Amino acid sequence: MNHAEVSSFAEAARAFCELVEADAPATAPSRLSDARRLLARLYAAACDLEPGPDGLDLDPPPRARLKTWSGLEPVEYYYENFDPLEPTEVGAGSLTDDFLDIHLDLKRGLSLFDAGHEAAAVWEWRTSFDEHWGRHAVSALRALHRACR
Repeated sequence: MNHAEVSSFAEAARAFCELVEADAPATAPSRLSDARRLLARLYAAACDLEPGPDGLDLDPPPRARLKTWSGLEPVEYYYENFDPLEPTEVGAGSLTDDFLDIHLDLKRGLSLFDAGHEAAAVWEWRTSFDEHWGRHAVSALRALHRACR
């Protein structure tokens, strides 16, 4: 496990969580631009995390999901093909849902990391990235890229 890569990811995770937890700025464009930049940084940092050993030796902290995230009203919903490798019907996504799901998964790992359980945090982050929040990040980035142009 590369400690510099883990620290870089923890920093990116913290920055993204702080954005999600902060009060919305006066203008949606600045929040969307910040979200796009931080989410791209977070995704890249997650790709650098080495998969750790299977399973956690610790009980992960409970999940407490935020209820809302404002500042997205002009572009809250987007449309996409949810499986880019299969021709399927187009579905709708929600940036708020994407951000809150990502936030939830990141906070769980941050709790472990802050308690000194680096290996468990890396396992949590990498597993949730591969299984859950990575898909939300990719979908949100596509919508944010379009919204910020």
